[in-house]
This record gives sequence, C-alpha cells and structure tokens, in this order.
Amino acid sequence: MLIVNATASQVFFSWASTTPVSIGSGTLIEYNFKTGAGISTTVSWNTQTPGSCEYSDPDGNIFVMSFVNGSISTAANALTVDAGDDENIPPGGSVQLNGSFTGGTGPYSILWSPATGLSNPAILNPLANPTGTMVYTLTITDNNFCIGSDVMTVHLTTAGIDLNLKALLEGPFATNEMATGLNSGNVIPLSQPYSGAPWNYAGTEYVGTIPNGNIVDWVLVELRETSGGASTATAGTRIARKAGFLLKDGTITGTDGTNPMHIDVFISQNLYVVIWHRNHLPVMSANALTNIGSEYSYDFTTGAGQAYGTNAQANLGSVYGLYAGDADASGIINLADKTNGWAIQVGKKGYFSGDFDMNSHVMNQDKNDLWNGNLNKQEQVPD
Repeated sequence: MLIVNATASQVFFSWASTTPVSIGSGTLIEYNFKTGAGISTTVSWNTQTPGSCEYSDPDGNIFVMSFVNGSISTAANALTVDAGDDENIPPGGSVQLNGSFTGGTGPYSILWSPATGLSNPAILNPLANPTGTMVYTLTITDNNFCIGSDVMTVHLTTAGIDLNLKALLEGPFATNEMATGLNSGNVIPLSQPYSGAPWNYAGTEYVGTIPNGNIVDWVLVELRETSGGASTATAGTRIARKAGFLLKDGTITGTDGTNPMHIDVFISQNLYVVIWHRNHLPVMSANALTNIGSEYSYDFTTGAGQAYGTNAQANLGSVYGLYAGDADASGIINLADKTNGWAIQVGKKGYFSGDFDMNSHVMNQDKNDLWNGNLNKQEQVPD
C-alpha cells in the first residue's frame, strides 16, 4: 500500500504491507517529481527526523534508510495539454473535440474519459454525441511517464435562445426614454416593414393590433455567429433574422410586445447581434453576447463602444443610440436622404422614412435637428 500526502512544503510517502515482505535488492519505489514549466527546485530527503525516510517490520522495529539529496528542473519541452473550448450541441447533435498537446517525449498515450458518447477515446479529435451535458478529461502520458491533462464540457442545449437586448433610437429619444408618437398616432404597421430593399427580409411577423402602448416601432434583429472576434462577424456568418418591437426604454421584445425575442437556433461559437431600423443607421455589438443557459444578453445603450466601430452611436447624454437620418436605408446619411426622402414627404402625416424624430409628422425639425447634425455619418457593420 502506498500513501502520499503533503503539508508545509513537505511531501510524505508511506508504504506498507499487511504481511511480511522480503524487499531484496534493487528499486523499491521510484518517484517522478514534476514542476511547472521553467521552474527549478531542490529536493532534499529528511533522513534524521523520526518517521521520515525509514521503514519498519510488522513488529514496529524501525530500520533507518539513507537517501541521497538531489535536484530537479523542468525540461524545456514540458508536456502541456489542451482539451479545447467548451462546445454546445443540440439534442441528438454531435461535435468534433479539438484536443492538442505540446512537449514531452514520444511515443504518447492518449485517453479521453469518460468514453461515453465518443467515437474513439484514444485519439485527439474524436466525435462526441453524448445524450446529456458531459465533462470530458483529456489525459496525455509520454514515454517518460510524464502526465498532462485538461478538461472541457460538451453542453447539450435546449431548442432556441431568448434574446435580452436593449438599444435606443436617436430620433424619438428625449431625456430618459423614447417617445411613442408613431404608436399614439396609430401609424405603426401590423406587419413587419423590412420585406423590401435593402433588408429583403421574408419574415411573416404580424399582429392583429399593436400590443403595447410603450412600443416605439418595429426593429429587425440579426444574429451572426463566428469563432473569432467582432471583425470576423461578417454578413456571411449570419445565422438568423427576426423582426420584433422596440419599447420606449430600449427593450426589444417579440411580437407580443412583452417577452424577450425567441429565435430557434443553436449556438456553439461567439454570437453577435445587429440591430436594423428603417431610418436609423444599424449597429452591431462590439462584443460577443453573454449568456446564462439559453438566454443571451446585450445592451447597446451603456456606451459608445458597445457598438462595433468608432463612434458608431450617437451620444444622447448619459446613454447612446442609433444615428437618425438614413431615410433611404443606404447605410450612409447624405444628400439623398434629404432629396429623395424628407423633401418628398415633408408635410405628410403617417409612417414615413423622412420622419426622423418618429412623431408621425414629417416636418422641418426632422431635417434641421437630426439629418443636418448626422450628415456623412455611415454604418460600421462588417460586410
């Protein structure tokens, strides 16, 4: 029997047999000490203190042993193991594990444990399809019996995610919240308004009546998933879009006007969100959304840097929001927004793209207070 324990920078080894044993000559036990990469330390055997470096016979008679002091240092090619990032898969899905290691001396022994749900636990990159969330340990043993290990988790996700999002529009914003002039003016359409260019969104979101007096307008939410940072979240990484309602405090909801937007997707990498509005410049999250389980959250309002790019949002005082004035939704606020949008619609009442303050009337203040101040601003959402 072998017992090992440690305290106060000392390691204690004890071995015993319940029956008499003839040890004979040669090596009784070989200990392999291992320290962190680049660290050197001296190991001293205590041959003086009773109970240290000694053995006894079954009757308790102690035989003092003599050990030679030695020293060890970590090899330059210390064994380092990486089990890879945690992964999310849907029920019945699978994912290839990305184990790797460096250093040590070959040949190597590879073992994933437990083997449950793995195509082959003795290779670095087995296919995993567990029936529940599983924590896997990758252990590598080299030819010198150096051992390294690391863990990762395959999470079994539930269907779909809930989006806890917040954003503000510069146009209707005043003091602490956005005005609901389009809502009180009864001009918000009952069907989502993003079916035309440039969005070309074919979603069928529809309500029989606007469900909430706090609703400001429709917005279009787009999800992009990538293994990299925000700059890699291009249009080609888009995995879903859905239209919903924007409330006056900036909360984005589903079509019920109350609950978070739900989208039926499975997320396994970094998730970024783009908020589109029909006459404000779109924004994309500068950081990946955070999640607790299947609920993903992001708040654009807390700082200019919450939107990807440089000064990609308007400073509204203590909060930030999307720039107003893009009447033609071209992604840049320029003369065309005035000439082909506001100028044609001025004086009209209703749901118009030139109504930048969104009070249901296209008037001079839309141009003077919003379009003028944002001239030449443009979107910074990665293409």
